[in-house]
Amino acid sequence: MYVGTDIMIVYFSATGNSKYVAHRIAEATGDWARPIEELRWEKHLEAHAGGRLGIVCPTYFHGLPANVINFMESKKMYVGEGSYFYFVGTYGEVGGMAADMMADILKKRGLKLDAKYSVKMPDTWTPLFDVNDKAKIAEINNAAEKQIDEVIEHIKNNDKGDFVRDKKMKFVSKMTYKAYEKARETRNFEVSDACIGCKLCVKRCPIGIIAMKDGKPVWTTEQCIMCLGCYHRCPVNAINYGKATIGKGQYVHTIDVDPEQ
Repeated sequence: MYVGTDIMIVYFSATGNSKYVAHRIAEATGDWARPIEELRWEKHLEAHAGGRLGIVCPTYFHGLPANVINFMESKKMYVGEGSYFYFVGTYGEVGGMAADMMADILKKRGLKLDAKYSVKMPDTWTPLFDVNDKAKIAEINNAAEKQIDEVIEHIKNNDKGDFVRDKKMKFVSKMTYKAYEKARETRNFEVSDACIGCKLCVKRCPIGIIAMKDGKPVWTTEQCIMCLGCYHRCPVNAINYGKATIGKGQYVHTIDVDPEQ
């Protein structure tokens, strides 16, 4: 099977930031957006000649999430002549090298990104950052609207170039990304007795590696992508990343709030 279209946006989003950006772009450009989870069984992705293909995802440890790398490396991709191929990375503190990593993956496959973009949004890596300040969160999201508008105008014009904000020196980003492998170890998670067995974490795990055992969630692999979606979505704050996330608050963008909550 394959997905072929003139205009498509493929996105990954754990807590809604990238989903919001993808849908804002889609609404403004007349494109359509689909999460990579819906496309994981598709063998091909294709943008017809003269069309557009966009990839939108968050920045993890200055780089790409592991599942996005796997997705991009596993799909056969066809980008027709004259198509516009772009990447948008959402980020919290540093734009990093996510766009450059995406360009490198595609280059190895004989494809080229026409444009790289980034949008600053609330940082959900709560082992380091606190998301309790709702006024600050709202301020960041409000400021993101202008950035998204700018990205949309560039896309409408098929502008080419590197428009990524807040980059660090590449060696800094490379060193930071090396820490991602260890951070992804699922043994870091703890579940308290506050757990009510609602299974929301199981349902919303983007790679399906959480199961229930004795009424509580367990992680069935040694590593996950460490999106912290399970932490941010738990309705009773029963899931934590060791002691590092205790009291740091939760964040889910309004576009992706679960109806069960």
